[in-house]
Amino acid sequence: MKIVVDNRAFVVGLSELFRQEMKSYEVANLLPLAETACEALDLSPAVVQVEGHYTESAELERYFRLIRALQNAEIREVTPGSAKDAIFRLREVLASPAMGRVESKDKLLPRTTSPLSEALLILSNWSIDGLSRQAAQLVRRDDAGLVAVAAAAGDPVALCVARESMALVADVEFAEIELPEFVWAVSERVAEVACRFVSALAETTGILLPEPETTSSHLYGQAARDAELAGRCILIGERFGNPYPYYHWYIDSNDGQLTAKDFWSSNVWTTTTLRDMPINGRPATGTQVGAPRLGNEQKGEGIRSSLDLRKEDQEQQERKGWLARVFQRGR
Repeated sequence: MKIVVDNRAFVVGLSELFRQEMKSYEVANLLPLAETACEALDLSPAVVQVEGHYTESAELERYFRLIRALQNAEIREVTPGSAKDAIFRLREVLASPAMGRVESKDKLLPRTTSPLSEALLILSNWSIDGLSRQAAQLVRRDDAGLVAVAAAAGDPVALCVARESMALVADVEFAEIELPEFVWAVSERVAEVACRFVSALAETTGILLPEPETTSSHLYGQAARDAELAGRCILIGERFGNPYPYYHWYIDSNDGQLTAKDFWSSNVWTTTTLRDMPINGRPATGTQVGAPRLGNEQKGEGIRSSLDLRKEDQEQQERKGWLARVFQRGR
């Protein structure tokens, strides 16, 4: 049976051989150096997501976290001795051309980049085919890293395998996110009242909110974008003397469009109880409803029935009703 070792097969095989050899080398030779360096510098293992083959054993996972701690630590003067020697040797290994293009950063240990890293920075629309083609074009004459080998092959599978094998040393590139442009369109009246609110809040509590002005548009705009609005419910008013005294508003979402709806109820509804309801079971606008159905027909926390009022509540309602009648007669 003939097996063709093409570019993909070669890179996959190369990556696998590297991986197996490197695992043993890292545990036997580099892990003790990383322990020595971190202990001398009082660095704890980094609390990060462990990737690649470093998830395969406790020793490899610890090595990954120790190296990450050293890669994140600012460069500093180290007293001559075992710790300095350990850092020198680790840097020597991680800065090898075999690991990729060394990234110049003021850290104790370097990370590396590659033709794939460069492609990620160049292209705004990321896709497997597009990045593979771009990376292939960016391989330099001095590239000697495993990912560069895969990039030269121009094969996405090979590129993925190689990049995963270099999980510890390779840097992660972040997409340039297009930030939204916020345009201030607040009326003068609203801004004026808001200024008073912000001023009073600061004077009373010391809480400093952004000034309600054009320069703060991005702060308020982003806060609005981040808010989870759908399903928020609030009791607006009470009207006694009918079986559905509690008047609510809530925010509904239909195909991404937010609308406000109202309903009357014999019970007080909250945001929690409304959101616990199936969307198609929430009150229609203008309707009169009872307690929210919670599956077992029990009233949940925050729900109050007009029939379950305490005696003092009833007396307060009677006083409200008496005052209302007095003021109504005087009209």
